[in-house]
Amino acid sequence: DEIVSTPSKVCVMYHLAAKGGADIQDSTHISFYNLQDGKITQLFDVTEPASPKPGDGGLKLLKTVSSLIGDESIVFTSNDGEGKRDRSISVVEQYFDAWNKRDMKTAVSLFTDDCQMRDLQYDEAFSGRDQFEMHLLRVKDCLPSTFNFVVDDVAVSQYKAGVLWHVENSGDP
Repeated sequence: DEIVSTPSKVCVMYHLAAKGGADIQDSTHISFYNLQDGKITQLFDVTEPASPKPGDGGLKLLKTVSSLIGDESIVFTSNDGEGKRDRSISVVEQYFDAWNKRDMKTAVSLFTDDCQMRDLQYDEAFSGRDQFEMHLLRVKDCLPSTFNFVVDDVAVSQYKAGVLWHVENSGDP
């Protein structure tokens, strides 16, 4: 479906189809490959959960248990002066940095007005910046402030980016 490729990294989003070409439900995969000398050195693959998707149910569960997890916030800070974006990092890394600061206005400002965001925990994609922002605000309200996204690797081409990331709680993966 989508491929982002650099000489040393490839990120692929794909889905399965039946012999007649019909899409197989809940079969989206995202794979991130690291390459060296024309060989794969590392592969990470994640698959779409089965329907019905957890959607907001998973967020409500996280919100309920977040009091047990703790709430000492770890927030990345930058020395960028008047809130200017650090252009030396990719727009993807700027997005995760804003997310970790819980600055959803900045996070969504990095997307076009007509963006499409697909969260595999939901049945439908979020269409447009306004829907995406509402989704981010719901997620932010449910995740404890001790949860931060850590970018492990980024593959960026001219028009696409693939990201390998994980969540840490108070610095623990």
